[in-house]
Amino acid sequence: MNSEKAINNILKSELEITFKTLKIISQDKQNPKKYIANGKITQDKNGQLILEAIWSPPKGKPLEPNWGMDYIEPGQIIPKEHYFKIEGISVEGHKWIATDIHLSTNYYFPTSTIVFKGQIPDIFQKGKTAHPPTGNTRLIACEVKDLKIPTNEYNEKEQKRNITNVTVADKKCQIRIHENHVTFLIKSPKQITNEKAQSIVHAIELATGKNLQKIYDHSITPKSFSITLYSRPAPEELWSILPPLNRHHKIDELEEITNKLHKLSQEKRKAIIWFWKEIGISSQAGIEPFMKSICSNIEGMVDFFYSKYKVADSSFEKECLQALDVISKIESSISPRAFQRISGNLKSAGSPSVKNAFYKLLGNKADNWNSLRHKALHGSHQKLFNDTQKLFDLTYSCLYIFYELTLEAIGHRNKIIDYSTRGYPEIPPLISQIKAGLQSQK
Repeated sequence: MNSEKAINNILKSELEITFKTLKIISQDKQNPKKYIANGKITQDKNGQLILEAIWSPPKGKPLEPNWGMDYIEPGQIIPKEHYFKIEGISVEGHKWIATDIHLSTNYYFPTSTIVFKGQIPDIFQKGKTAHPPTGNTRLIACEVKDLKIPTNEYNEKEQKRNITNVTVADKKCQIRIHENHVTFLIKSPKQITNEKAQSIVHAIELATGKNLQKIYDHSITPKSFSITLYSRPAPEELWSILPPLNRHHKIDELEEITNKLHKLSQEKRKAIIWFWKEIGISSQAGIEPFMKSICSNIEGMVDFFYSKYKVADSSFEKECLQALDVISKIESSISPRAFQRISGNLKSAGSPSVKNAFYKLLGNKADNWNSLRHKALHGSHQKLFNDTQKLFDLTYSCLYIFYELTLEAIGHRNKIIDYSTRGYPEIPPLISQIKAGLQSQK
């Protein structure tokens, strides 16, 4: 399959795979249903991969009474066995496989046929490499809008400067920006795993604030190859948010953040991207969901990466215990209910908390998070709508805090855009400075 042609067909929603043989198999391990059908995969107007197939029972063999789906009670998650797997040989002779497909089935009595139809998130083929290369190559294409990154090579074919070459660990990566998509050509002497290849894509997402949606993935090793085709993303999935770095940053900085993210453990990298995408998705729904998501996800970042900072400092804990001694001496002059509340607060003041961590790591900048958090998560934010500018300022101040936490977790300590200050200046990262100060106090 020609990669460039396949990518262009997907982007134009013109991909078509016609099968000369097609197996449709239910994923029921006990008694899977199997159908040998005629069918094809096309894209609908939105770019989704759609399977359409027709099955007719062999002559003289009646239709099985359990051909259809079993009844599923409303509210029940569809069980695994109700999904299908397909294995098909295309007219070009390629074997394609797709799993976890939910198909609708319709039976036509006059012709005794079943029509299958359903959306396919992705479909893949695997095989042995015909002409083994000396190394490993991976080509990934993602749909994206208005992606801008620094470039360092002129594209002779397209007559424009749209190529960026970076080195990530033992991998050479060439990034090409096109009108409505971007490609990553990764080469390495070692195998390029899905997880490591995706980390490069995630780094570009994080640095630019753009959500990249994969549409094509072609991997070649000395022994085998694989090609995966994906349904195109819905327009709302091509979102973007304000990035942590100035879009005029240097290639060295882009390369550094890519390498830093690449070196993290899979667990840590997955957590960072999960929190970031949660915020990005919510930003498309309006300012209210956006601010709630930022507040909850930056707390998630603190819990995951900075839990040791949740412990209250010893001097404050000592002050609370001293205050408790003073209050205890006048307990008889205070109502039992009031005394219980006061003493309880003083006792818990020294307990580990996210709030402690925020103030330890961010100093006075944490005031912005503290001002927004309670109102955002407890529905009292409507009072802020009387001052739209204040709501906007607090929300984007918290986005800045999220990026501070994220880049520090990655280990990237160059300048960051400060969304908590009007004009959005670039400033040195705050957390690394405060952490250095805390370390020197020990």
